[in-house]
Amino acid sequence: MANITITDGSNAAGGETGTVEVIEPDLVPNDYPVAAKTEITLHAGEDRLDPTSVTLDKTQINTLLNELSTEVTSNGESLTFTYVNGVLTGQLPNGEVALTITLTAIQDGQDVKVTVEVEQSRPLDHNPSGNSEGMVSVSDGNISIDLPIQATDTDGDPLGNAANVTVDIKDGVQPSFGDDTGIEINEETDEGKILTGHISVDVGSDEVASIHFNDNQPHLDGITSNGQPVTVSTHENVLTLVDSQGNTVLEVTINSDGSYSAKITGSLDQDINNIVDLPLDITVTDKDGDSAQGTIEITITDGSDAAGGEDVAITITEGDLDTNGAAMGNPTTYPVSQSGSFVIAAGEDRLVPSS
Repeated sequence: MANITITDGSNAAGGETGTVEVIEPDLVPNDYPVAAKTEITLHAGEDRLDPTSVTLDKTQINTLLNELSTEVTSNGESLTFTYVNGVLTGQLPNGEVALTITLTAIQDGQDVKVTVEVEQSRPLDHNPSGNSEGMVSVSDGNISIDLPIQATDTDGDPLGNAANVTVDIKDGVQPSFGDDTGIEINEETDEGKILTGHISVDVGSDEVASIHFNDNQPHLDGITSNGQPVTVSTHENVLTLVDSQGNTVLEVTINSDGSYSAKITGSLDQDINNIVDLPLDITVTDKDGDSAQGTIEITITDGSDAAGGEDVAITITEGDLDTNGAAMGNPTTYPVSQSGSFVIAAGEDRLVPSS
């Protein structure tokens, strides 16, 4: 009797690679969800590869899920990632799905063709200081996720090395400013009133975190109130001008949607045209930390001038040229003098005494 021994041939080597890229869309108008996909072919060894066996590598899946849940966030909120039946899902705390990655496979002769499809439904945070090591990296406006893919042949033998598909989720359009309506304020008729304006904001691919006034306001250099320099103070979304007496002259507040308001409670010195323009520098920052610069315009027009027309009556009695006929000493009562005073009422601005 002859013994015949059949040994298994070579296993599939594995190690195939692929890349799929998603670029985040605009939030306004809302172009989410966005999807992209790629295909790779896993090449068989001696035995046919089984498409139903295609999955994320079981020896690496826990590491991948842990890195995703630790490093990937949406608008500052953490995501919980799970992998079930070929579907990798990232969910917000409220259950909303932010990211789905789906693996499907079909037979292609002895080989297997694998499709990796990515669907993003919410903005993801591209933190500039994120981790750039491991299976998940967040840096330079890109979230990169390495998916280790494994399969077995009909003998149950796995790929010699897991295949890898890299998912790149790139940050989209950064925020920017558009047209500004400006605000025009009359020192007199608008004093104490809250006036409003609006600068349009293109939020780009991520939600706006804040709009604030820049600490440095070079356009306000040289602005005075009643001839004295004003102090400019900024605190996040509020800018204040204070006169030399410590009184607030102007307060401007801006909101994250680009709306802003201004209230004048004192006077500012205008130019020869009775106008002072106040360009105020602002910065918009999104949840990714991306930012852009802009300017809103506040125009202050002069209030009423001093009316004038005040008068004062001064009565003076002439002196004598000869006092009792004295020929010696002081024969006259000249010079004679009298004084009086009056007040010139100011208009909106302080009058200058030396003028």
